[in-house]
Amino acid sequence: IEIRYLILTFKIMKRILLTGGSDFIGSHILRSLVKEGYFVRVFDVKENSANKNIKNYEYFEGDITSDISINHALENIDIVLHLAAIVSSSSSKTYFRINSEGTNKLARASEAHNIERFVFISSMSAAGPSKDNKNNETSECKPANYYGQSKLKAEEYLKETSNLDYVILRPSAVYGPGAYDTIPLFKLMDANIDINFLGHSPKFKMVYIDDFVRAVITAIKSDNVSKKTYFIAHPEIIDDVKISKVLKLAFEKRFMFPIFVPKFLIKFLGCMGNLSSKTLKINPFINSDKVKDLLGDWVYSSKSFINDTDFQYKIGYKVGMKRTVRWYKEDR
Repeated sequence: IEIRYLILTFKIMKRILLTGGSDFIGSHILRSLVKEGYFVRVFDVKENSANKNIKNYEYFEGDITSDISINHALENIDIVLHLAAIVSSSSSKTYFRINSEGTNKLARASEAHNIERFVFISSMSAAGPSKDNKNNETSECKPANYYGQSKLKAEEYLKETSNLDYVILRPSAVYGPGAYDTIPLFKLMDANIDINFLGHSPKFKMVYIDDFVRAVITAIKSDNVSKKTYFIAHPEIIDDVKISKVLKLAFEKRFMFPIFVPKFLIKFLGCMGNLSSKTLKINPFINSDKVKDLLGDWVYSSKSFINDTDFQYKIGYKVGMKRTVRWYKEDR
């Protein structure tokens, strides 16, 4: 009986190619997919050592812009989950070469390999900043930087693949335990320094990592999402003031020293980040592209995905931020 069960399990186990599965988001998705009973092949330029002991997982080192790498990675694969992307670069050509052309090559190859479903993790940046919560997937896209432009171009390439069953997800900022991008902010808060923008406080939405992973798995399984585009974000509209209040409680601070930063200074720091990237060949924490995202409003409606799949967001920013701070305190 056990042998028959193992044979049956082997036959029905879907095989997923996860590109970019070694980073914060990818590692969380990998673990959840394996728990769901999938076999996962991670296609990335570097393996995350923390993933090595995971069962039903293998690592394939390759280049998302290489046709040879892509075709080898797609062997015996049923579903593609395309997460790999570059989010910071001093060269606009790099964004389009990896995010746009890489997606195009992967999509074309997936079509040739008869992939059952292609889930593309795009970004809210592909649509550009939005001040209106009524804006949705049908609104005009106006990306504000090269990263957003390259993601939008990737979406356009994907829509040209007539025989591919794809779904496009545009997540807001994804956060949670393991999100090292939050550490600079947490260090300031831990030192009793509360950073706020001078003047207009940008409005935005976020999505906790556990909710985002569930949304991705829903997109893989659902029959109602084929060839559609969705914003993925918790419905709460928040700003830096609300975040500061939650973090103050999470860090158990009675008093915070407020620092109000003018927007011109943020823009200046972005320019300095660009300069350091070009001269020192380093990946800066902030650059002009990130500044445009940071100063914009990001409040697109995420109702379409909820309506089509009955998906429910479980973790709001108050609980999510507290959990992320707990991870920060334990990890350091």
